[in-house]
Amino acid sequence: MSAMTPFKLLTSYEKALTIIQKTLRPIDRIESIPIETAHDRLLAKDLLADISVPPFRRAAMDGYAVKAKETFHASTTKPKRLKLVDKIHAGDSTDRSLKSKECIQVATGSPLPKNADAVVMVEYTSFQGGVVNIFRPVYPGSNISPKGEDIEKGTMVLKKNDLLIPAKIGVLAALGYTHIEVYAKPQVIVISTGSEVRKIGSKLESGQIYDVNSYTISAILKENGAIPVPHSPVKDNHEEIKSVIANSLDYELIVISGGSSVGERDLLSHVVEEMGKIIFHGVQVKPGKPTLFGIIDETPIFGMPGYPTSCLSNS
Repeated sequence: MSAMTPFKLLTSYEKALTIIQKTLRPIDRIESIPIETAHDRLLAKDLLADISVPPFRRAAMDGYAVKAKETFHASTTKPKRLKLVDKIHAGDSTDRSLKSKECIQVATGSPLPKNADAVVMVEYTSFQGGVVNIFRPVYPGSNISPKGEDIEKGTMVLKKNDLLIPAKIGVLAALGYTHIEVYAKPQVIVISTGSEVRKIGSKLESGQIYDVNSYTISAILKENGAIPVPHSPVKDNHEEIKSVIANSLDYELIVISGGSSVGERDLLSHVVEEMGKIIFHGVQVKPGKPTLFGIIDETPIFGMPGYPTSCLSNS
């Protein structure tokens, strides 16, 4: 075998993406997490509301809870006069009912008396001597949020595979969820290869460079919802690369940078071919041509170019 073997066939970028999408399997592991950490996670099951939101009728405006019919024909010149008998604030509970010609002061969000069917906005009233003067009529349902106005009990509020954006996390909070079942994030081992590559923070000798690719790849993985697991740099040694891969097959994905081209010390393709199957090697992009994709014992493996710009472009 010659020291350097050129690429036999380059795969188009579009075809490479299609192959990858068809080959990768969805993560089916499920975990329960606090909703405050659920942003950008995928919901693992359909979700039905087990309560109504709000769970009671509530005032939609500050004002006075009334029987609507007792305000009919009210005007600035002939106001309707109702006796103020109580106050209800948001967070209060009440089983009070209105008698004839009575009203109760309410705040936005407060529960309503049992037989009140409207709220007169405070702007259209005046108060004097325990009596509220009402200058504008209201009709049944005016300025009231009915029970279940936002979410009705029993309705499907979120669906399996929904991405949990802030608004949907708000729905979870409104329904009282503290934890929610989501799909687990894929764990991806990230391995930089090259006898010249050193861990950052160590002393560089002549001809050596710091590991760049494991940091850029890890950042991209985090940005796309995966959990990167960085490995210390591995030398250009066939058996050492093979051993590291063999010990990494429990991860959902293996990403290796360096050694994916066709030079004398580019060993990755030989290792993958020996241990599993290369699906494509060489993509019609520049930079990034030496990208490799294969399968070893059902674990997908990417071989990324070692040159940082090329690696970043295809990651």
